[in-house]
Amino acid sequence: MMDNINGGSMEKQMELSREDKKPGFIFEYIDQKGVISKISSILAQNDINIASITVTREGEIATMKCDFDHVLDEDIKEELLHSIEFIRTEFLNMD
Repeated sequence: MMDNINGGSMEKQMELSREDKKPGFIFEYIDQKGVISKISSILAQNDINIASITVTREGEIATMKCDFDHVLDEDIKEELLHSIEFIRTEFLNMD
């Protein structure tokens, strides 16, 4: 599921994700073409099934919230973190 909604914030997304308890991440970045494709490709190449993905925008800043069924290995986290230049990143429910 992919939604484009105006007016989201990273704090609001983190609160919702903590309630959900699924493993996932929230990334904040300058909005640009290809980010969703790059992130979903990394997850697919590592056999990670996306349960949900939501992108919200406030001006030029985009916030991506992505949930999946399994906790990510450290090498996958590192690959995601180095895929683009993020403003903020947070991995959630990865215990």
